[in-house]
Amino acid sequence: MNSRSSDLTQRPEWLALASHRDAGSGGDLATLFAGDDQRAARFSLEHEGLLLDYSKNRVTDESLALLVALARAVDLPERIEALFAGGRVNPSEDRPALHTALRMPQGAALEVDGVEIGRQVHGVLDRLAAFCERVRSGEWTGHSGRRIRHVINIGIGGSDLGPRMATRALGPYTDPNLGVRFLANIDADDFRACVAGLDPAETLVVVCSKTFTTEETLANARAARAWLLEALGDAGVRQGLPREAAYQLAFQTVLGAAKLAIESGKHPGVLKDQVTSPGGTTIAGLERLEEAGVRAAFYDAVAAAAERSRELGKK
Repeated sequence: MNSRSSDLTQRPEWLALASHRDAGSGGDLATLFAGDDQRAARFSLEHEGLLLDYSKNRVTDESLALLVALARAVDLPERIEALFAGGRVNPSEDRPALHTALRMPQGAALEVDGVEIGRQVHGVLDRLAAFCERVRSGEWTGHSGRRIRHVINIGIGGSDLGPRMATRALGPYTDPNLGVRFLANIDADDFRACVAGLDPAETLVVVCSKTFTTEETLANARAARAWLLEALGDAGVRQGLPREAAYQLAFQTVLGAAKLAIESGKHPGVLKDQVTSPGGTTIAGLERLEEAGVRAAFYDAVAAAAERSRELGKK
């Protein structure tokens, strides 16, 4: 972080803005509108059908000039450019904040540390869209082969509010045969209320997290896993394939991918946790995968192993 912004409130630009505010900023709103018949047009912005109207705030031309001066004093324009260019604008984690990349149009290029981010983002989005379509169409079924009727999103903070907002905003376009619920609170009563009336055989649980280290999210994920296993565990026996064997197959496949990624030198391999099968058998010490490419390979392996286990269970 630029040292010049270490004490924002002591900057002369900040003090000038505070003095402007204390002086009344041009009077009340009625006076401001009465003195400028073009105020609504001058103090509003419109883009792609969205209107930002800030004319009904006690802001004047002088206010805007002072705000712009403060923004320039703390290098805000340069930081905005760095954000969109993939610069390391997150000092606490020394990494880029690539939220903007998730909104880039297909074909737009953004290279960070030699990696083409835009291509990666749209590759994942395409896979997500294909998976969602399979769920909606009934092609992707639950463990018992029955169609998914309910989705539970487990997350907290932005991992809860983001999906919740999107689901509400796009409500008119959703599938009426697919219900969505959200779980963020770690309180056991909230979990019971969330799953009340749901059939585990027709429920898809999505665990949403950036780091998968948030305690509330992990606790709720474990509760959901226990709920699913309690109801569906015995359904893993299909044509002589015991439930434990199905989970062993899944974990061993995932472990193999993780081991391969670590041995390839993509990750220093810091020992994190042990992964345990439902029966309690320790599979192996599993390294925590931090780099995006390794995580992607790991999650691919998880999905492939789960799919393979489910297919064998149906035979």
